Parts: sequence; C-alpha cells; structure tokens
Amino acid sequence: MRIPLKSNDVKLPVHTIPLGIVFKGEVCVTLSFHKIEMLTDFVTYTKRKGIDIKANFDLVLR
Repeated sequence: MRIPLKSNDVKLPVHTIPLGIVFKGEVCVTLSFHKIEMLTDFVTYTKRKGIDIKANFDLVLR
C-alpha cells in the first residue's frame, strides 16, 4: 500500500511512500520509513465516530 506524504519540492508537493501492514492475531503493526500522522488521525477518527472494524481486511480496505 502507498500513502501520500507532503514534500518540500515545489514541483511535486505530494508524493507517495510505501506502508506495510502486518497482522498477527489481534495485533496490527504498521511499518513506514517516515513518521506519518495519517495513522494516528485514522485511529482517532474511528474511535470518535464509533466505527467498529471487525476484521483485519476491513481495516486494510477501509
């Protein structure tokens, strides 16, 4: 999966970076070379809205 990341380049303000998602039972680990706020925002949003993610694939496809 690739996610957007803001860039300092004027010609290319946003580029994408790889994001790894690993599931093992009830544990979900995300891997990225860059610090990204998108995952923190996603978790906060789902908790605030009461969105229940029942399966690992639902999380990836959401």
